[in-house]
Amino acid sequence: MNSLSNVQIREFMRGIPDQLHSMNYETVVKTCNYFFKSLPLPVFEFINEKFQFGQRNTGGRNIIYRARHIKREDNCPHDLLSEISYIPNSDLSKIKNFGRANKPFESMFYGSLNIPTACTEAVTKGNVFEKKSSVMLTVGMWEFRTPLNFITIPHSEKHFKSFYDRNSFVSESIQLKNVQQQNSHLKQTVNDDFGFEKLIFFADQFAKWDIKNDYEYKLSNYFADRVFNRIPEFDFEDEIDGIIYPSVALSFQERNIVLRPDVVDTKLKFIGAQQIWFVVDLKGNSGAQFIPIRSGKLDDTKGRIIWSRR
Repeated sequence: MNSLSNVQIREFMRGIPDQLHSMNYETVVKTCNYFFKSLPLPVFEFINEKFQFGQRNTGGRNIIYRARHIKREDNCPHDLLSEISYIPNSDLSKIKNFGRANKPFESMFYGSLNIPTACTEAVTKGNVFEKKSSVMLTVGMWEFRTPLNFITIPHSEKHFKSFYDRNSFVSESIQLKNVQQQNSHLKQTVNDDFGFEKLIFFADQFAKWDIKNDYEYKLSNYFADRVFNRIPEFDFEDEIDGIIYPSVALSFQERNIVLRPDVVDTKLKFIGAQQIWFVVDLKGNSGAQFIPIRSGKLDDTKGRIIWSRR
């Protein structure tokens, strides 16, 4: 079999996003395997040193946060750890759609590196602020206990630019030049111009922000399956624990991490929870507020969260 040219691979990358609606996932995998014989996977070796994620209010501990929307009328937070962690095997039937790195009936742990990002990620679907200016959330906190290996997704310059061109919001923390500088550094690490071009193709899939149908996540799932050694034809020599990618919900200003559930069970430790009152200014004159209401700790004997009194 003759090897594919870069031109043929580029034509494939341009065309396949518009074909996903008519392709089942197995066909996507088979087709991508054909066109992506090689794919750079830049490994970030997280050694779990103090303040490695730059979290200033954690005493040096590296923490990941995951938020869940409180829908009870009495605004009481979640009672069980299983309700705020990854979806357990007993409830996989509830996962009906593709997410960025999970397929239907497949659970993954999505977390953020600070509370505002975690809260924003939890309420981006469903138009919860359409008629009210605040919501309550339960935010779980897990501490990294060991070193881990992550794959870093670059910024999508295309989607970053399209997002900020369409919205009137101007970020104080990140500009297009910052994105380009970060990508330039990662490109040097990859040290393969066309390989980095393929990596940017998948960065575009992770950065989609105006999703109409969940099938648009089939390509980002293919990338995740390559990363986590779920495709037998491609055996990646390193064991990868998670993928770091820019947060779409927080306008690409922060980063999220998606982890395999077994990593949460063996390499992280649940250290507590907070009930957060997430308040937004519907008139757009001021920023959002994330107000802590109560704190919770785990009752190890029953898996229940014991909450402080109001």
